Amino acid sequence: MVSSQFHYTKQNRFMPFLLAEILNFQGSTHRIGVGSFSYLIEILGILIDNAIEAQIRTEGEKRIIFKFFEYTNKYLFTIMNPYEHVSYAEIESWFRQNKSTKGKERGLGLFYVKKICEEYNACVLCRNTEYMQENWIEMTLEIKKADKI
Repeated sequence: MVSSQFHYTKQNRFMPFLLAEILNFQGSTHRIGVGSFSYLIEILGILIDNAIEAQIRTEGEKRIIFKFFEYTNKYLFTIMNPYEHVSYAEIESWFRQNKSTKGKERGLGLFYVKKICEEYNACVLCRNTEYMQENWIEMTLEIKKADKI
């Protein structure tokens, strides 16, 4: 198993490190089961952008955690950010077309992620999780290795 983790705060922006890690990962993309590296970047971009936008609208320290794990048969990418507890019905609604917590004329990102995942037999999971004694939203993208599909 390979693991990477980055924290985002006002003082320490993780994006340069995240991009370097994803580019390191690109050497292994002949083994991912989502069609092309561009789909992976697109999915991760949407998930990270949503986490960043959720933090912009909150008070206090801005924090995001990105984790990457490589297992024998799959890759896991996890993005977490502090957020109020959300019902599972509400979480499910985030993946519907034109449903957004950010206002009108929004709500295509997670719907698009869902469609890509359905097409390539990948999985995106979203849940509330307790971390550092507060609620966080955790999005995990699971992609099977191409030779394990």
